[in-house]
Amino acid sequence: MTKVMDEDFLDVLEDKGPATIISINGNPASVVNTWSQYINVVADDTILIPAAGMGRGYHIHGSGQFINEGAYFDQMKAQFDWIRAVLVVKIHDVEQKI
Repeated sequence: MTKVMDEDFLDVLEDKGPATIISINGNPASVVNTWSQYINVVADDTILIPAAGMGRGYHIHGSGQFINEGAYFDQMKAQFDWIRAVLVVKIHDVEQKI
């Protein structure tokens, strides 16, 4: 039987960082944030996430383009030598969700 949560996914949960939760039952969908270290894995197909105020989150609306040359690419390549491209996002607006 194939495991639902593979080792790569579980490794990501070990990183201390934000975790985004999206519920598609609302219209529009509900998007909130919490911290990955708050998530408990209790079975191969079950996680527990504490619910309270959830973390502060934003929707960024804009248009994006991948680039693999130029000043922006060079700047990011110097910082992250493993990249193959940079996603450049021109922001139209930022909307706080929480």
